[in-house]
Amino acid sequence: MPTATILASLLPLGARTLEIGAAKGYLIAECRRVGLESYGVDISQYAVDKCVEVSKPYLQQLNAANPLPVHDDKLYECVLSMEVLEHIYEDEVAKVLKEMEAVLMPGGLLVHRICLEDVDMEPDNDHTHVTVKPRNWWEEKFYNLGWEIDKAAQNIFDSAFINRDWHGRFFVWRTPSILIGEQ
Repeated sequence: MPTATILASLLPLGARTLEIGAAKGYLIAECRRVGLESYGVDISQYAVDKCVEVSKPYLQQLNAANPLPVHDDKLYECVLSMEVLEHIYEDEVAKVLKEMEAVLMPGGLLVHRICLEDVDMEPDNDHTHVTVKPRNWWEEKFYNLGWEIDKAAQNIFDSAFINRDWHGRFFVWRTPSILIGEQ
């Protein structure tokens, strides 16, 4: 089951999503195809310039450590990243996660697939992976922001990719229904 199909099953039709590290916009295109109002950002101007035609109006070049865009002053029901957070320096991770939270509706869904440090995995030779940590390190980052794990949704992702190396690398969280400052 493709990622866009899973997202469409977890979100209301027409839900707004923002993909961090969208590269050439393939997931944006798929999300739009299944009825989600999807947008994305990527740090690479090259990727944005070479993105798939259908995603061009919805993808922009931006470093996720900067304030993230909202469209029509509306927040997103879902913010996601696939194989992105390990490319963020450790001292910037909390800032990037806070930027994601800032554009997410209260109770919104956060979906991340992260390269993890694991005793069973081969050494990670990707020099752009600057923060490869064990699962519990990442979970602590999410817990420290007050986010709640959505175990049912996380299990859907893990089950869909059980025969791939992505299995066990999904993190699905929700922001609190009432964010601090809205009380």
